[in-house]
Amino acid sequence: MAGPKAQFATTPAKLGISYPQEDVHRLVSLVGAGQAARLLFGAQAIDGREAERIGLVELFSEDAPEAAEALARSIAGNELQSLGTLKRSIRLAARNIRQDDEQDRTFDQLLGSDAFVRQARGPSQAAALRRAAPALAGPRRIGQSAGHESALCPDCSAPDGRLRRPE
Repeated sequence: MAGPKAQFATTPAKLGISYPQEDVHRLVSLVGAGQAARLLFGAQAIDGREAERIGLVELFSEDAPEAAEALARSIAGNELQSLGTLKRSIRLAARNIRQDDEQDRTFDQLLGSDAFVRQARGPSQAAALRRAAPALAGPRRIGQSAGHESALCPDCSAPDGRLRRPE
């Protein structure tokens, strides 16, 4: 998060040095090769709005401290296990890992959890969520072996879209 007074600069060329490859890789991953070259070769400072525009920071706010506090309150109000699992998912995705059995199992567990149902508004919606959870959970990849049930799998879904058990 950056505010109106934020300034960012990467100045190794001005100092006559380089950066470790891991740091350059991280910068290129954030802003792309062209913007990384501009920042590294030009050694010029950019402001918070430009940093947001190129992807160096996620958010720009005229009142960055208040915006950061509001975001922190929002995160703190969420379920801890969900946050941990999502954090792991993001790390896996950043390493270009598209599928992970442990993440899928955790998703299935959380989908049927009390924390998920607690977020429902009223007993009838909670009951509907509990009934829907098995249809939403489980393997979601087409072409997997039978023995699972998923509303998104052509082997498990009837033509009318209802869940059916594979034969």
